[in-house]
Amino acid sequence: MQKHYIIGDIHGEYQTLLALLAKLPKDAKLIFVGDLIDRGLHSREIIEYIRANKHQVVRGNHEQFMIEDGQKLIDNLLADKEVTMTNTWVFAGGIETILSYDLLEKHEDIYKFVKNMDGIAQLQDDIEWMKSLPLYIKMDDPLLMLLFLIYMGIPMLVLWLLEKTL
Repeated sequence: MQKHYIIGDIHGEYQTLLALLAKLPKDAKLIFVGDLIDRGLHSREIIEYIRANKHQVVRGNHEQFMIEDGQKLIDNLLADKEVTMTNTWVFAGGIETILSYDLLEKHEDIYKFVKNMDGIAQLQDDIEWMKSLPLYIKMDDPLLMLLFLIYMGIPMLVLWLLEKTL
């Protein structure tokens, strides 16, 4: 039977992800449970890797922030409007993700948005992909479902599931 590995909260740490994957069996089935992006500097690379390898992904709150606020960022950049840094995504670590798309330059402690058409196109494509991500995945294996629910922090549902499966 193929082993499943549930991975969450990568937060833009691509090298850490690669180090983890190097320790797993080559035929492991990976399930990513959100928060792929933000905080770390390599969110774009993580998305590229996961999309290229067609791994299962559940949308997390950071992906939702990117869907909502990333589109506003794109619209403002394309319309040459002022872009502000006052949204949920930025406060949740989105600055690092925006940097990974080459849409932001940092000079000393000052950030300036950049109208980079390649970065905008890639961000738009990744936002569309994120919109397609499910909020949950149905798992037939009760133990996998239990582990997933523990990760998601749903203790009452976990207790109920334990009673039903044991």
